[in-house]
Amino acid sequence: MNKKLIGFNCRRYDNHVIYARYLGYNNDQIYRLSQRIIGGSQNAMFGNAYDISYTDVYDFAAKKQSLKKWEIELDIHHQEMGIPWDKPVPEQRWKEVIQYCSNDVIATEAVFNFLAGDFQARKILAEIAGMNVNATTN
Repeated sequence: MNKKLIGFNCRRYDNHVIYARYLGYNNDQIYRLSQRIIGGSQNAMFGNAYDISYTDVYDFAAKKQSLKKWEIELDIHHQEMGIPWDKPVPEQRWKEVIQYCSNDVIATEAVFNFLAGDFQARKILAEIAGMNVNATTN
């Protein structure tokens, strides 16, 4: 929590999963939380979790699209996972999940670098508004 976390759509998902783990949620509880977030449950989010990230690339990007679409547009490695996210992952496929997650980190960094101008605009707006760069443009 003391590092500058930069993510892609992390304000609406990852921050809440990380915060739940910080609160002591176990894997099963985190899975159920994840399903509630994805399902749009109104009470799935933690108010304190939104600002654990330094910034959210999806949020400051002027062009709103998924990380996977950015991978294709920027012609960087694009990887799908092809496993059901509502079932436990068999141990023999854990390395695939690690590779998938690692690719998402690399892609997020590439998109962040590509959108450096958008991030500069966010920093200027945050300074004018007296807020941090993780505050949404709205």
